[in-house]
Amino acid sequence: MANKRKNSISSRLMRYFVCIVFFPIAILSLVIYGTYKSGIVNLAQSNAKDSLELLEYNIEQQFLQYDSLAYFISKDVQLQEISRYENAQEFNQDQDIQETLRQLLQYYQSTAYQVYRVVISYENGILFATDQKTAASHEPQNQSWYKLCRQEPGKSHFLNYAQNEPIYDGIEAANSERIIVCRSMEDHTGAFIGTVCVEMYSQVLEKSTSNILSRNGSYVYIVNSDGKVVYSPVLGKIQEASDKNYYSVEILNPRTQWTIVGVVAMDAYLTQLNILTTVLAITLLVIACVMALISRKVGNSIVEPIQTLQALMHQAEKGDLSIRFQEGAPKEIQDLGNSFNVMIEKLDYNVKQVRIEQKAKRKAEMEALQANIKPHFLYNTLDTIHWMAKGYHAADIVETVDALSTLFRIALSKGSENIPVHKEIQHVTSYLQIQKIRYEDMISYEICVEQDCEELLVKKLILQPLVENSIYHGIKESGKKGTIFIRIWKDDSAIYLAVEDDGMGMTQERLEKVRGSLTHFQPEEGGAYGVVNVHQRLILNYGPPYGLYLESEEGEGTTALICHPIL
Repeated sequence: MANKRKNSISSRLMRYFVCIVFFPIAILSLVIYGTYKSGIVNLAQSNAKDSLELLEYNIEQQFLQYDSLAYFISKDVQLQEISRYENAQEFNQDQDIQETLRQLLQYYQSTAYQVYRVVISYENGILFATDQKTAASHEPQNQSWYKLCRQEPGKSHFLNYAQNEPIYDGIEAANSERIIVCRSMEDHTGAFIGTVCVEMYSQVLEKSTSNILSRNGSYVYIVNSDGKVVYSPVLGKIQEASDKNYYSVEILNPRTQWTIVGVVAMDAYLTQLNILTTVLAITLLVIACVMALISRKVGNSIVEPIQTLQALMHQAEKGDLSIRFQEGAPKEIQDLGNSFNVMIEKLDYNVKQVRIEQKAKRKAEMEALQANIKPHFLYNTLDTIHWMAKGYHAADIVETVDALSTLFRIALSKGSENIPVHKEIQHVTSYLQIQKIRYEDMISYEICVEQDCEELLVKKLILQPLVENSIYHGIKESGKKGTIFIRIWKDDSAIYLAVEDDGMGMTQERLEKVRGSLTHFQPEEGGAYGVVNVHQRLILNYGPPYGLYLESEEGEGTTALICHPIL
């Protein structure tokens, strides 16, 4: 009778375990499996979309650089002058001009990433390229890209060419796939005089596509609006998704009208799913074995902790990750409860971590977009003012806006802290042009730079504050016409940049106060902010003896001398 009751209790416990524990765990496992599988697919799709959006942004920024290069070349007055020659033979005879313009064109080429060559085609039949020793003659109206630029002046066109496909008359086709960015060139009257082509190998896109969809088996390819391959991992070919284990997503780049297609291999994601399936299957098997063993050894005392654990699992299934198993129970059930707690804690931690990372990622993306939009908006606004002023024939406003645009462009310098001396001179010249327009004949200036100093690097924006100081505290306060002298030279250890004026100068007492503000990095109230900033940047970066030195005599003028290391 006792054995019979024992067997009855064991069988009842088994049924209880099956009904109360095993089935809920099995159902929860299926729910977890289904949820995880759906999450895996969504994760793959989300990663692919995010990666392609990042890739599209990289390509947009990369080709904005090439577009800007073509635009600046098309606006270069020196290069526009080639259109005045009758033919290529006449132009080639003028070797000095030819070499000067070639060096200018090569300089433009060097300012952008991996530009293969720059080619300018003129209406007069001259074809001028950076990799050709002499200009060639051709018939531009026979070139499809030339016709396109002529039909749509002022618009950029993004074209790609297959291996050995000819692009220009008179220039042999290259043994590789290429991409060109071309746009029209107009003279000062707005008349069409030719086209500018910036040419790159198609592999230049590897810079933008690197580390995008980097899982094994995933890849990216790009096609133009005609379906022609612009870029693929295997040149000129498209690798199609072979079966249902691949997921593809595409996005259109509005600037180039290219379609970027990402093909994501699901194998890596499905492997995780298979691992989960195995883990769940093993877990259920272990639970079944444990139930068979403990059903023979325990009594009704085990039912309550199992019911408690079951309730906690239901809460977790509903998304409550704050729950924990704390009730005392036999060792086997307690271990199961501890494992449940560890799983919930890890899951809770991972969910919070993902939220933090996603929030930080969105913030970083927003800041990066805003940082790129601001200078782009500034240049577009200045360009609009420029052309509006031209429309009203306001030459002084055009000159001022151009100088201000140059001032801002060099001040930004793509984030660079050091710029060549000739760029710093260009920056301060733009500032002086603006001030000269404001003060008319009251200010004049002279700039003398030793030839071997022009390419040396210096901290940017170190001359303009000194010039500003000379104008406002020297020449303007003297009430008479004055001249600013800028001289740059070097010796074996340093480069020297001097700004002199013949303004009212400073008393000895005033000069000592300004020197004291330089020493303590503390501008006195009402002035000297610019000179203190220049001195502080030099001292903090290079230390003594580099920095700013002042000499002045009342009624005679002031000299500010920068001692800068040769970088």
